[in-house]
Amino acid sequence: MSVVSISDTAVAYLQDLLNSQEEETNIKIFVSDPGTMRAETCIVYCKIGEEEEDDVLMEVGNLSVYLENESLSFLEDSEHKQWCEDCRAQIAPRRDDSDALIRG
Repeated sequence: MSVVSISDTAVAYLQDLLNSQEEETNIKIFVSDPGTMRAETCIVYCKIGEEEEDDVLMEVGNLSVYLENESLSFLEDSEHKQWCEDCRAQIAPRRDDSDALIRG
């Protein structure tokens, strides 16, 4: 089982974003300020060669997603999907103990 689940719709959305980049680029997911009330799940571009040595590569279709190793325990059970109404990515933790919703 993967640490995170990324829907087919989100993969297509992210692939479209990556295809619009001039250089070959992947996606990286990490948690900023983990374990605090300011914690946020972040999705950023990750150009080829910018990944860290201990990042975990997750292949989803034609999409390469790097997961920051230090964030893995905080990313468990996260669900990444596209929010179709305004074509922005939506990240909603599936944990029952959190009602946080991050849109970006």
